Amino acid sequence: MPYCMYLRKSRADLEAEARGEGETLSRHLQILTRLADQMGLDVPPGAIYREIVSGDTIAARPMMQRLLREVRDGLWEGVLCTEVERLARGDTIDQGIVAQAFKYSGTRIITPNKVYSPDNEMDEEFLEFSLFMARREYKAIARRMQAGRAASVREGHYVGGRRPYGYEVVKCKGQKGCTLRQIPEEARVVRQCFDWYLSGLGASAIAKKLLAMGCSTCNGRAWSAAGIRNMLRQPVYAGYVQWLRREQKKSVSGGEVVVRRPCSDRYILAPGLHEPIVTKEQFERVKEMAVQRRAAAHVQGKQISNPLAGLLKCGLCGYAMHRRNNPNGVFITCTQPGCACSSAHLDVVLSMALAALREWTVRSSDALPMPAAPPETDYTDAIAIAQASVGAAKKQLAIAQDMLERQVYSAEEYLDRRRVLTEKIEAAESEIRRLQSQPTTPEQEIFPALPRVRQVLDAWPFAVTAAEQNALLRAAVSRIEYAKTAPCKRGQDPRENITLNIFLLPFAGPLK
Repeated sequence: MPYCMYLRKSRADLEAEARGEGETLSRHLQILTRLADQMGLDVPPGAIYREIVSGDTIAARPMMQRLLREVRDGLWEGVLCTEVERLARGDTIDQGIVAQAFKYSGTRIITPNKVYSPDNEMDEEFLEFSLFMARREYKAIARRMQAGRAASVREGHYVGGRRPYGYEVVKCKGQKGCTLRQIPEEARVVRQCFDWYLSGLGASAIAKKLLAMGCSTCNGRAWSAAGIRNMLRQPVYAGYVQWLRREQKKSVSGGEVVVRRPCSDRYILAPGLHEPIVTKEQFERVKEMAVQRRAAAHVQGKQISNPLAGLLKCGLCGYAMHRRNNPNGVFITCTQPGCACSSAHLDVVLSMALAALREWTVRSSDALPMPAAPPETDYTDAIAIAQASVGAAKKQLAIAQDMLERQVYSAEEYLDRRRVLTEKIEAAESEIRRLQSQPTTPEQEIFPALPRVRQVLDAWPFAVTAAEQNALLRAAVSRIEYAKTAPCKRGQDPRENITLNIFLLPFAGPLK
């Protein structure tokens, strides 16, 4: 079988290139090409995977995901890389995914310093230990970079990844770091927005004015009310720079790692080296007015009044649809400036969604084959117990790693403990695969969402409040795309020109 190459450039490589050390991927390709020639390995022209991304998680590396799929399928005899750290610097789970893929497929890892064979027990342990040490090195580099950014911000430099509207990012003359330089046309728009807000205009009205003027954001999109509010509360326009205003927080939701960026009160705010667009007095007045308006807008509370809240998206622009009251009733409408989607009665859209769900359940039930035998045994509880065993063993493995870092365990004790826990995890995962491969009923196999949709429709008559109806829909529906190309005329059926695409859990596909 042929071999492939994996080349990855990280942040450290970008810094090395800035010092004049050459293009990283090209240099690594030359090294691996010479290595393949010396060892007589067959590397097809299309078997070179290039990626420019940090090694934090596999989820953020599409080429690595593709490589792992092909390794599991046994397409490659081996993978060439300059060092093991290029494959994975992620957490324990990512390290386990990489090690497991190469181990079970029998794929070798070939580096200029060493060839790792999955059939060799010592190579396997050395690979796992190398991945663990790579993670420690990655964390140390990340800490140093964060400390460097914080120091740079305190000196007044701009370290953001994107330029704020009204400025361009430029290198500081005669010193390290970057600062901001005004773009005159955009700076005038920013000053006008602050003046409009101080004169009494709201964010939505300002967004409409900018749309009429033909002004767009940095990425060429139309201004929205949220974008205007975000602009007005950015201290960069008053001459400040900030860092860690939205600190990254990771949590587990539904078995997956979710990354959120909530507002933090431990951020760094310092005077910047750039020229401000508005005065500090203007910025403070705008901030005070925003607090007063926000307080007035929330007097009526935060109870859910829309059964489709969080589910209904505009089919034309992709933004969320909003509930609006007017003398003719309750409507749902797209508030994105410039969107041509027409509004419709909330009750009409809700009834159409429920009718579509009922019609789908009938069609799906008719399409099911007749059961040839009684329903099979439910293995849900057994699978849950095995998954809990895997989770407990992985926690013990994390504790063992912590003991190694604190030098309570020696390297030999850690490897011995890791071997025991890995065997326990593999046994539990094997049991999960066996249980999941057991035969299921035709309904579970062909239409997994069908029982859940039926339960929602059966419980719907008993849901009284909008919050209860919203919770029911969220149990079966991931999102609903709404589109209406033209408003209704007098005497016309209110359902005309409305198109709904309903996406069910756990799938991303629409109803058929």
